[in-house]
Amino acid sequence: MKAGQALRKAAASASAKSRYPPLPPGWTAVIGIETHAQLCPDFLESPPSQDSNVAGPSGSKLFSDARLVPTGTLGPAASSSGSAGSVAAVAPNSLVTPFDAAFPGTLPRRLQGGEEATSSGAVHQAVRTALALRCRDIDSASSFDRKHYFYPDLTSGYQITQKYKPLAKNGTISLLFDDGHLPSKEDELDVEVECIQLEQDTAKSTHVQTQTQDSTDLQTLIDLNRSGSGLMEIVSGPNMRTPEQAGAYIRKLQETLRAIGASDGNMDEGSLRCDVNVSVFRPSRQEPWGVRTEIKNLNSAKFIMQAISHETHRQVQVIEEDEAQGRIPSSIHDEDAGSRALQQETRGFDEKTGTTFRLRSKEQAPEYRFMPDPNLAPLALTESFIDSVRARLPELPDATRRRLMQSYSLSVREANVLIRASSGTLTTPLAESGSQPTIRTAVEYFEALARLVKPKVAINWTINELMKSLNAHELGFEACPVPPSSLAELLALVEQRRITGTVAKTLLPELVSNPELLNPSVTALLESRGVLSPPAATDPAQGGHDDASDTNLSLCKTIIDDFPTEARLIRAGKHKIVMKLVGEAMKRTRGTADAVRIRELFVELLSDQ
Repeated sequence: MKAGQALRKAAASASAKSRYPPLPPGWTAVIGIETHAQLCPDFLESPPSQDSNVAGPSGSKLFSDARLVPTGTLGPAASSSGSAGSVAAVAPNSLVTPFDAAFPGTLPRRLQGGEEATSSGAVHQAVRTALALRCRDIDSASSFDRKHYFYPDLTSGYQITQKYKPLAKNGTISLLFDDGHLPSKEDELDVEVECIQLEQDTAKSTHVQTQTQDSTDLQTLIDLNRSGSGLMEIVSGPNMRTPEQAGAYIRKLQETLRAIGASDGNMDEGSLRCDVNVSVFRPSRQEPWGVRTEIKNLNSAKFIMQAISHETHRQVQVIEEDEAQGRIPSSIHDEDAGSRALQQETRGFDEKTGTTFRLRSKEQAPEYRFMPDPNLAPLALTESFIDSVRARLPELPDATRRRLMQSYSLSVREANVLIRASSGTLTTPLAESGSQPTIRTAVEYFEALARLVKPKVAINWTINELMKSLNAHELGFEACPVPPSSLAELLALVEQRRITGTVAKTLLPELVSNPELLNPSVTALLESRGVLSPPAATDPAQGGHDDASDTNLSLCKTIIDDFPTEARLIRAGKHKIVMKLVGEAMKRTRGTADAVRIRELFVELLSDQ
């Protein structure tokens, strides 16, 4: 996430109230979310040793040796080569094996000895996710199944998934008010994670129009580069009751996946895709949950909340209209004897109008004919492997927030700004290389700076001045050209009153734009520009003496002589006019003077005269 966006979102969340109208009295929504997360192709650390049928290239597809399509993440692996350009550089259908293209007779990748293998990186990331989401059951022998349906982007006619024995079950995501996404503490909730399963991604379809002299033809182009890449399907329980809780759930899931490096979680790029299941019921009537509709392919937290708000109100309206016309008994509300107008169906969402629309009914839904995949053995995971993954799990957002608040006395808002600015960057630790530590997140930058200057100073400059400059250049902290040591040097000069805060705030954006100015040092740069005051020369015998004070005193006396009318009014009690003289002093020193000290000198010189 861009630094400026993090700051604005945290500020808005701090005072957020529900922007979605509540349901009519007596009605409650039931919300569950199915999320498909594209696993990060750039595996940032060497996977721990695994069982034989979990071995394989970490940067390859789930069941083939084809290389994964690079994504536009801002992680360390991408930043060295340019994140955006790496995706465009891959030609369509260039990262494909015969198995990905479903050539007859091809089989999943095998190891020596005939044991099938999944991408070790994909398995490792899925287990990391299961641990981060506090899954109580990680299956030691999860299995793969075939989900049959026909669509142009599914060349084999089936998708390999984990319908019957998923990799993990029974997890929890805690939605907290301190996360900054909920309107009140009363909305806090533990959301069940029913299961996490590994599955194949489909190919990418592109619809284009071709114009000829006689007609306009619509063509669908298929790119198999994505086909067979690893996905995680993360299925929540139907625990959420409001649009805000659903939005908070997906944002918390994004933050967690990014923190552990499992996925970049970029919904606008398709790395995280959501289907939302929605129904309504009246608890006071002891009704069962209502007819469920599924809203497909929502690609932002905002659209998820808008779609839920519209769909729940639509369902209530349909049911109440049916009951008013006597079409259904008010005590019956289930899928078999429910409203004639309200049917179990799949719906889409129109982003322009903020409304849902019908795609197909339950009867029109495909019969997937799930069956065990005969070519794939169960995925064996030992306790030692799971323990090794757990031992290397990085700090999660909730723990980071608590530590920042306790160790540095940050406010919830300040901690959330840092965490949210970090959430656009994959933060999995790099393998040890013997090189200097690399700053990759806003949290890491702040902590490095806080070791050099006071934490309060560090947080103010990190989330305000530095974030603003980085955002202007569309940079994340992993690409920040101003190291913490250089910013600390600049802030030390402000603390020593050798430059003013105004000079520092003016210089910082310039350093972000032109990092070569940092050579040899910030101090040398300011000296060359003639804006650096000499260091204070202190004489302990005289209680201290500052050469800069002599200069300021002389300046203030000169200004008083040049502005006799203003000086007379200040002596008469018009103290606000002092700021006019301060402004003149700042003008004459080109902003290098200490405005606070200048004002103190004017007050001293003009009092009791």
